[in-house]
Amino acid sequence: MVATIVLVASGAIQNLNGYTSVTTLEGVGQTIAQGPIAAMEAIKDLGTNGGGFLNANAAAPFENPTGLTNSLEIFLCLVLPFGLAVTFGKWVGNVKQGFALFGAMAIILVGARPSRPSRSRRATRP
Repeated sequence: MVATIVLVASGAIQNLNGYTSVTTLEGVGQTIAQGPIAAMEAIKDLGTNGGGFLNANAAAPFENPTGLTNSLEIFLCLVLPFGLAVTFGKWVGNVKQGFALFGAMAIILVGARPSRPSRSRRATRP
């Protein structure tokens, strides 16, 4: 619920309206989707349940309007996996193992970088 409130306060749509048909300034008809987008987005991100409400996987401005909401949604996607590392430690009866696993996951997360294309030497002209 907290994530939904933050999403709504940041500009994500949360209502029970259906589709709205409008005419743009160019005179073309457009259909705007509405609905409980913020609530569904919070549930989707926390449980990592796949596609978004608008079929854009949180890339639509109605689902993810600001940088704050983007950071919140990334955090929500990581809560359960990191929490399960500590839960593993409790299951095996040694919480230190869980925190060690948590630390290893954090190091991998921080150390992971997107792959860059290799720099090749440019051909020199004779």
